[in-house]
Amino acid sequence: MQALLQNELLNHPVIEAGIVPFVIALIAGAILPKRYAWWSTIVFTIAYFIAAWLILDGRLTPLSSSRKLVILGMGAVIVGVIFHLSCSAATLQRILITLAVIAVGWLIWPRLIRLDITQQLIMGGGAAIYAIWLTFAFHQLRDEDIASSISATILGFATGLCALVGASSLLGELGIAIGASAAAISLYGLSRRIDHSAGFYFSVSVLCALIGIASVLYAKVPWHVLIALASIPLAAMLFEWRYKNGLLRIIKLSILLLIPAGIAVFLTEQAAGPIPF
Repeated sequence: MQALLQNELLNHPVIEAGIVPFVIALIAGAILPKRYAWWSTIVFTIAYFIAAWLILDGRLTPLSSSRKLVILGMGAVIVGVIFHLSCSAATLQRILITLAVIAVGWLIWPRLIRLDITQQLIMGGGAAIYAIWLTFAFHQLRDEDIASSISATILGFATGLCALVGASSLLGELGIAIGASAAAISLYGLSRRIDHSAGFYFSVSVLCALIGIASVLYAKVPWHVLIALASIPLAAMLFEWRYKNGLLRIIKLSILLLIPAGIAVFLTEQAAGPIPF
């Protein structure tokens, strides 16, 4: 096991953050039965958290911000599955939004306690609003398999690239792994409809929110980049995506969502400079 973690090829950022979760998601997706709503949740969970395990060298302690968000992502999967099975859609939305805010609070609390009350309200309130919005937006997209899958893919990649440009390779890799895992799920959506459970879209929204917020607090990503990132699921919500051809749906929606994603990366580069490696 230790030899696996120290393997130079697997430790390459492109491999462990991009290729590994993508390939694992493809394999898991092919093996698992696709007729159940939890299919995408299990596929995403297997692919993403194996990648995160490699990125974090197999350690979840000490509790740094990056390790916290991985733990919270694991919790989001469990919470999403449990409440998806036991709650109505409206109740589920309220529960997930509340838990998203709690997750953000746990992540940023060490930073907030060092600030005065005004800064705490601004920073804490802004972080909570971002998490609430992403949770709400992905919940609204829950029945739109193409829109939610592509949104998760592009938001994950965009969040990771912003973190990379903002000088946090660790957060960047964790974000890119979201995009890679969701990209494999999107490919399966070409041939058949995918019913997403709350475990999938809640874990994606929480992880993207936490990585984005952590990139602002602990790297050089400016806060207004979060507005551009928040526009990605918004564009998917507003886009008339119902076309007969699955590939055409994905191409058109992807092009649309790449616009706010590109703006987010551009704004980060303007503030932080080019990728520092």
